[in-house]
Amino acid sequence: MVDVDGSDEVDIVGDATVAETLERAGFADADALVVALPDDDATALAVLTTHSIEETDVITRMNAVENETKIRRAGADYVLGVETITGRLLVADVLEEHVLGFDHQIRIVRIGGDRFAGHTLGETPIAETGCVVVGVKRDDTFNRDPATEFEVRSDDVLVVVGKDEEIGRVR
Repeated sequence: MVDVDGSDEVDIVGDATVAETLERAGFADADALVVALPDDDATALAVLTTHSIEETDVITRMNAVENETKIRRAGADYVLGVETITGRLLVADVLEEHVLGFDHQIRIVRIGGDRFAGHTLGETPIAETGCVVVGVKRDDTFNRDPATEFEVRSDDVLVVVGKDEEIGRVR
């Protein structure tokens, strides 16, 4: 682990956007590099410093969706947004199954309850997909993991998690 602040968990103290720091960390022999910096510009710069080592997978976290193209152009193989990571972790917790592989494109979306009003979650088209309603915001409360018998109101906001194509079907 490379970090600018030294602590017991840090292997190398230094700036991850500087090639010498990554060389000291043994990046040339790594199978993958995970870049999780608090700033997307620094993430893109760190990825650019790795351009000479083609066999290494570069996995990055992005903070703002609009920066995905920039980070990919810098050379990242995988770009995961904070929302995507959070959604995958939430699905893993609710469904109790592993969903963090790169072959899954899991999304988390908010959908207005107006078109499902008067129906239970089990009666909605959401139930026919592989999507899961992981929460419902109603007024000032949030119902986490609602039952299929939960009746939707028009002013509810449903938090739905699922694969891209299933989310598309729900929308």
